[in-house]
This record gives sequence, structure tokens and C-alpha cells, in this order.
Amino acid sequence: MHPNRRAGERGSLKCPVEVRVGDNPPLRGHTQNVSATGSLLVLPCEIPLGIEFRLSLELPDDLPPLELWAMAIRHAAGSDALSRPVRLGVTFILPPIDAVRRIRSLIYETTPS
Repeated sequence: MHPNRRAGERGSLKCPVEVRVGDNPPLRGHTQNVSATGSLLVLPCEIPLGIEFRLSLELPDDLPPLELWAMAIRHAAGSDALSRPVRLGVTFILPPIDAVRRIRSLIYETTPS
């Protein structure tokens, strides 16, 4: 697989997120896009690459938010320590199968045919 190719199809979904890194206060932001394997987050401040954190992802399906482990894997183009908000690419760490199904059902609902 080409390094710029993603394992899962992404949908442009703007969903509220809450990020919890260790004992720090939660960061609130939103997704720019989501797949079953990861997301591009828009956050008020930078998270170092390689950091694992808890992610609460509120999908527009009237069900409770997904509680996932994620890892920061890339700072999106145009994001640096001085720019705000920060766009952060994350991968989900062993997401539960029900989370994968919920995300996929929303992606396929919102992706044009």
C-alpha cells in the first residue's frame, strides 16, 4: 500500500470530540473527517506525535459517544506549533467492532455514489 493511502474510506463528518491526554484537562474540538481506522481532528492546541490518548467521539447517530484509544500520527499540512486551531491525524487503537460498524454506516450514508 502506498504510504499516503489510508486503510479505510473516509467521510467528511464534523463531529464533536473530547481528547484526554493523561491527567491534563480535556481538549474539545471536532473531526474534519472520519474513517473506521482514524480521523483528522481539529483541536485548540498541538498534541505530540506518538502520544496515545482517550478520545470521545460523538457521532450524529443519536447513540452514546464512542470511547476510543487513539494515537497522534501526523500534523496536517498547514499545522504547526504557532497555528491555531491545529489539525491532527490520529489512528484508532484496536477500535471495538461496534464502533467500526457505526462509523462505516455513517461514512457510507454520507459518501456520494
